[in-house]
Amino acid sequence: MTTREQPELRGELRVDEPMARHTSWRTGGPVDRFYRPADAEDLCLFLSQLDSADEIFMLGLGSNLLVRDGGLRAVVIATSGCLNGFERLAGNRV
Repeated sequence: MTTREQPELRGELRVDEPMARHTSWRTGGPVDRFYRPADAEDLCLFLSQLDSADEIFMLGLGSNLLVRDGGLRAVVIATSGCLNGFERLAGNRV
Protein backbone atom coordinates (compact mmCIF):
# COMPACT_ATOMS: atom_id res chain seq x y z
CA MET A 1 0.00 0.00 0.00
CA THR A 2 1.41 3.38 -0.90
CA THR A 3 0.88 6.43 1.22
CA ARG A 4 -0.01 9.70 -0.37
CA GLU A 5 2.59 12.34 0.27
CA GLN A 6 1.29 15.53 1.80
CA PRO A 7 2.53 18.77 0.24
CA GLU A 8 5.09 20.62 2.32
CA LEU A 9 4.39 23.94 3.92
CA ARG A 10 6.16 26.79 2.17
CA GLY A 11 5.67 29.43 4.85
CA GLU A 12 7.71 30.12 7.95
CA LEU A 13 6.85 28.16 11.11
CA ARG A 14 8.32 29.11 14.48
CA VAL A 15 7.76 27.29 17.78
CA ASP A 16 7.66 29.17 21.12
CA GLU A 17 7.96 32.46 19.25
CA PRO A 18 8.04 35.61 21.45
CA MET A 19 5.19 37.90 20.41
CA ALA A 20 7.31 40.89 21.45
CA ARG A 21 8.98 40.52 18.04
CA HIS A 22 5.67 41.10 16.28
CA THR A 23 3.87 43.90 18.15
CA SER A 24 4.31 47.66 18.00
CA TRP A 25 4.55 47.79 21.81
CA ARG A 26 7.34 45.14 21.76
CA THR A 27 5.65 43.20 24.55
CA GLY A 28 4.40 39.66 24.75
CA GLY A 29 5.58 36.23 25.69
CA PRO A 30 5.80 33.13 23.51
CA VAL A 31 3.04 31.47 21.53
CA ASP A 32 3.03 27.75 20.85
CA ARG A 33 3.29 28.18 17.08
CA PHE A 34 3.72 31.24 14.88
CA TYR A 35 3.14 30.81 11.15
CA ARG A 36 3.63 33.22 8.26
CA PRO A 37 2.09 31.56 5.18
CA ALA A 38 3.57 32.00 1.73
CA ASP A 39 0.14 32.59 0.19
CA ALA A 40 -3.54 31.66 0.54
CA GLU A 41 -2.97 28.09 -0.67
CA ASP A 42 -0.20 27.58 1.88
CA LEU A 43 -2.46 28.97 4.62
CA CYS A 44 -5.17 26.46 3.70
CA LEU A 45 -2.66 23.61 3.91
CA PHE A 46 -1.42 24.80 7.30
CA LEU A 47 -4.95 25.14 8.68
CA SER A 48 -5.84 21.63 7.46
CA GLN A 49 -3.01 20.22 9.59
CA LEU A 50 -4.16 21.83 12.85
CA ASP A 51 -6.15 20.08 15.53
CA SER A 52 -9.74 21.30 15.88
CA ALA A 53 -8.98 22.17 19.52
CA ASP A 54 -6.14 24.55 18.59
CA GLU A 55 -6.90 28.17 19.38
CA ILE A 56 -6.03 30.35 16.39
CA PHE A 57 -5.33 34.08 16.26
CA MET A 58 -4.86 36.03 13.05
CA LEU A 59 -2.23 38.78 13.27
CA GLY A 60 -2.06 41.76 10.94
CA LEU A 61 0.59 44.39 11.54
CA GLY A 62 0.59 43.93 15.33
CA SER A 63 -0.05 47.60 16.00
CA ASN A 64 -1.66 48.48 19.31
CA LEU A 65 -1.71 44.83 20.29
CA LEU A 66 -0.85 43.81 23.84
CA VAL A 67 0.10 40.22 24.54
CA ARG A 68 0.71 39.11 28.11
CA ASP A 69 4.26 38.33 29.16
CA GLY A 70 3.22 34.76 29.96
CA GLY A 71 2.43 34.19 26.30
CA LEU A 72 -0.45 32.25 24.79
CA ARG A 73 -1.23 28.58 24.31
CA ALA A 74 -2.25 29.24 20.74
CA VAL A 75 -1.37 29.30 17.07
CA VAL A 76 -0.76 32.78 15.63
CA ILE A 77 -0.96 33.27 11.89
CA ALA A 78 0.75 36.41 10.60
CA THR A 79 -0.98 37.73 7.49
CA SER A 80 1.04 40.90 6.89
CA GLY A 81 2.88 40.80 3.61
CA CYS A 82 1.31 37.60 2.33
CA LEU A 83 -2.47 38.07 2.30
CA ASN A 84 -4.52 41.08 1.25
CA GLY A 85 -7.77 40.26 3.01
CA PHE A 86 -10.35 37.70 4.01
CA GLU A 87 -13.80 36.93 2.71
CA ARG A 88 -16.30 35.19 4.96
CA LEU A 89 -18.20 32.46 3.16
CA ALA A 90 -21.09 30.25 4.26
CA GLY A 91 -20.79 28.47 7.58
CA ASN A 92 -17.33 28.57 9.10
CA ARG A 93 -15.48 29.03 5.82
CA VAL A 94 -13.18 31.98 5.17
